[in-house]
Amino acid sequence: MIFPDKILFSEVILCDDFRKIQDVHKKLTFYLLDYDKIIGRVILRNRRFGDKIRLSGKDFTSSVKKLINEKVPSALREEMHFLEDEEGTIFAEYLGVAERVATDCNTRKFLKISVRNK
Repeated sequence: MIFPDKILFSEVILCDDFRKIQDVHKKLTFYLLDYDKIIGRVILRNRRFGDKIRLSGKDFTSSVKKLINEKVPSALREEMHFLEDEEGTIFAEYLGVAERVATDCNTRKFLKISVRNK
């Protein structure tokens, strides 16, 4: 918890059938990362000047500031959660998951991220 009114929950899920997880993921409000693709330790933080991310499904790296201005209402911007590993940003709340840690048909260990209001 880094913001007074919001809590980020994380959970490692083992599953040998990607389709089961994928079907559930489409119906609920949480994010899934491939746990085995994360490099080193994970740090929970807020936004930093100069953040960049290559979102899953995109073929380019983008400025987090630009993405936030396009997609996140101003009232939500101050309390956004970010996760980073030793290679950089892997998750940005309201924006998504980095391509390099995105789940695929080979994923067996998932990191489930959800954010809830207190």
